[in-house]
Amino acid sequence: MAVPWRRSGPNRCAPSPPPYGHTSATSPTTRPRITEQITGFDALPDSILQAHLAQVAVAQNDDARKITAWAAIIAVPTMVCGVYGMNFDHMPELRWRFGYPLVLAVIATACFLLHRGFKRNGWL
Repeated sequence: MAVPWRRSGPNRCAPSPPPYGHTSATSPTTRPRITEQITGFDALPDSILQAHLAQVAVAQNDDARKITAWAAIIAVPTMVCGVYGMNFDHMPELRWRFGYPLVLAVIATACFLLHRGFKRNGWL
């Protein structure tokens, strides 16, 4: 397409302005590209928000695992001490000299094994 030339000033030629409504930014060929850019810019904050929410969910999941692991470790001595707190008359280790030290050793061993297992699985 030939652009008509007009004179502007003495002996200078300049192209005439494009017809009304057909600037380079609003030409029919650039409209879809601009629309795609606007759509992409509109979707960008949503993508950033979704990525942040995913990171928060992973962090909360890790925290929940740690709390669960510690609760399981604390449950063992609570259960054993709860049985001893019932004061049964016919418990063999009550009259045995090493009864309480043995129970404390069993509690400590069980807690240690649970801690080691949770640590290996990445829960602690």
